[in-house]
Amino acid sequence: MALICNWIIQDVVFDKRLAEMERLLRHKGHNVHVLRNATGIEPIDPPFTSDEPTLAMVSLGIARRLSTRPEFVPGVLCRPEMLKVSTYGAFWGRHLLNDDYVILPWAEFVRRREIWIRDAGGAESVFVRPNSCEKIFTGQEIPFDDWHHEVRCMECLTGVRPETLVCVASPKSDIAGEWRFWIANGAVVTHSHYSWETAGQPGAVRPEPPLACIELANALCREPWQPDVAYTADICMTDRGARLVEVNSFSCSGVYEADLSRLIDAGSSVATDEWFLTEPPAEAG
Repeated sequence: MALICNWIIQDVVFDKRLAEMERLLRHKGHNVHVLRNATGIEPIDPPFTSDEPTLAMVSLGIARRLSTRPEFVPGVLCRPEMLKVSTYGAFWGRHLLNDDYVILPWAEFVRRREIWIRDAGGAESVFVRPNSCEKIFTGQEIPFDDWHHEVRCMECLTGVRPETLVCVASPKSDIAGEWRFWIANGAVVTHSHYSWETAGQPGAVRPEPPLACIELANALCREPWQPDVAYTADICMTDRGARLVEVNSFSCSGVYEADLSRLIDAGSSVATDEWFLTEPPAEAG
């Protein structure tokens, strides 16, 4: 059973549902610290100690800072090493939308334009995304006929470097819909259509995931390898059936239209378990 927990929540994760999340947390008896318009450089000093579990749902930048604070346990449920395509692809590659992916440095991706054209099977572009979960650029298709211009733009406008590892795959055009599933302690907690469009609007019609997508989410729960005790799985429907788009962290994923009450209960339960398993930080002195 979950204890009363300390929650650190940030507007970028909840968007228009931030007030709803804060209200629900307080209604359930939890302590709440809200970060609004955080730039990432100001002090983060919630009035919490190691005496209760603390869980954050924040941006990746804030998560990195909180992960260095031993008084916040578990603090963030985000393991960047496990959220690399090269990591979860090693175990779940057969489920991936981009199951024909290769991983290589950005400079090599750029150099191999003629190889991508040769292997494209008539496609006019190739898909590329970062290997890491840092999202230094958005996954996108690079057209062969505007290759050099697109590459220069990405190198000027994003944090991509010659040695940055990227995931390269053939473009996919048969995606009929995408949903995010929250998984905790080996079970699906809630799900949402991958959109903010009707989030927080009572009575709005929301697309439900096809049974195949639900079945894939449940299959991921049963896999022997897991990226974390709690995480999100983005799953889409295609002509090939349900496919896994990517895996993201529990703490840093946008909530869209998720059932916030279930999200709170699952997060508090995981945080409580992790808190009981963690040694308290040593006293200074």
